[in-house]
Amino acid sequence: MIATLRESKTKLSEFVSLANSGEEILITVHGQPKARLLPASTPLSDTTDWLCDLAALRSSLGQPSTVEKPSALDEVREDRW
Repeated sequence: MIATLRESKTKLSEFVSLANSGEEILITVHGQPKARLLPASTPLSDTTDWLCDLAALRSSLGQPSTVEKPSALDEVREDRW
């Protein structure tokens, strides 16, 4: 489903229910995709794959890798509180 930001603000509860049942909601701003609402059970493998790719790139350039999977995710979680 594709929804505008304005529509998602007014129908957030409905969209959360739809996402929980497995539907992906794409939120757009001025016609451009800006966010996706997915069920919480969706794995975050894209994030960890990206972090591994970043670490590999840094090591290939001779730069020390300062990003590790567990600590990077912990930092993101700490910012929420």
